[in-house]
Amino acid sequence: MTRAGQALGSRLLALQPAEVTVQLKETLHADFSVVLPQWLAAQSLYPKLLWSSRDGSSHTAAIGEALRVDSCPRNEQLQQDPHQRLYCIHSFDDNQPQWHDFEQQLYYLPDIEIRLDAGCWSLHVTTCKHSDITKLYRQLTSIARFDPLFASDQPNPALLDRTDYPSLNEWQHSVAQAQQQITNRSLQKVVLARETRLQLSEPLSFWDAFLRWDQQAINSYRFAYQKSSGKGFISFSPERLLLREENNLFSEALAGTCARSVNAATARTEARRLLNDPKNRMEHRLVIDDITQKLQLLGVQVNDRCETSLLQQPNIQHLHHLIHGLGTPLPDDLTLLQQLHPTAAIGGLPVKIAQDFIRQNEPIKRGWYAGYYGYLGLEKSELAVAIRCAHIDHNFISLYAGAGIIEQSDALLEWNELEQKITVPLSLFLTNLDNVRQHSSIS
Repeated sequence: MTRAGQALGSRLLALQPAEVTVQLKETLHADFSVVLPQWLAAQSLYPKLLWSSRDGSSHTAAIGEALRVDSCPRNEQLQQDPHQRLYCIHSFDDNQPQWHDFEQQLYYLPDIEIRLDAGCWSLHVTTCKHSDITKLYRQLTSIARFDPLFASDQPNPALLDRTDYPSLNEWQHSVAQAQQQITNRSLQKVVLARETRLQLSEPLSFWDAFLRWDQQAINSYRFAYQKSSGKGFISFSPERLLLREENNLFSEALAGTCARSVNAATARTEARRLLNDPKNRMEHRLVIDDITQKLQLLGVQVNDRCETSLLQQPNIQHLHHLIHGLGTPLPDDLTLLQQLHPTAAIGGLPVKIAQDFIRQNEPIKRGWYAGYYGYLGLEKSELAVAIRCAHIDHNFISLYAGAGIIEQSDALLEWNELEQKITVPLSLFLTNLDNVRQHSSIS
């Protein structure tokens, strides 16, 4: 172990958390995806973090910051406590400047962490900035005993303005430039992104915004990081980057998108069209091959017998392919993350050329959008790609979406795909939304 690794290990050892595990009582019939945000909203200690697995089996709420680490640690540096989790948020591109007052990368151990796994609470206390930990737990169970309420029935703030970066004309120009490089064979694919900035008539409650979005989210990781009372980051991502359990590694290719109608028969037709569309299948195959080759270069044995399927969300659906790797042992998480991220689903191919193109042609800083978030642990690590996300800054909200560009792409259809990807969060701000949307689409 390096000296830096030894230093981190000793710091983690000095912060051994106390752990209290409490079996849930049968009387606590509550929706914990609502209870935990409510609990976080009631706390005064920042930062606040919420994480839920995509399958809904695991939930975490955490407050405070007991220890911050400068960079992603290696697995052996986390071996002091097999149950300890280091939470992380990493930006898309290390070469971009600081983003909206948020760090390029954040690895930290919370002061107080509440987890719900397999019907069992565990309360982890690393440092005691609260004088009465029992009070915190009683507060949580008190919320859970009653039907939780939140402010979703309150009127939406009026939407004063919407601006897209890039505009439609700028987007079409960037797509044409990308396709020229693809024709010249310097690029295979590049993912271009858009920031949609909304100005509201009054500040938005952070946890109310999270809960509104949560009510419409399916097949998604749930993540929120509130830095201060008015600033935070929310993501409901359908895309896993990495799940490591012992010698098993799971990643996935998620690329190729189409609408999903509320009409079941129409949705099935759209699904069949997506599964058989040459353009989307080609884009998806590039992502599968990219992740598979990256893992094989690390000596990971990849199971290639998985079938491509669909991952469905309320208004859109994606081509989805599970990638299962085995290693005895697997490379450590730092090596895996450095190799996997960014995937072709959020950056492009070849990776470095695509990133250079994005830096030179996108008028936005992606920051945490298209980065990754989750937790690192000795026994298990799980991280999602930071898409379907919003940056909230009092009464300003930025929504982000990207689309993969290949030679066959149509710029206007890709623009419409960006719109589909932000439909759900846009629907949270219905007041005079149509007028603002119409105005922005021709700006």
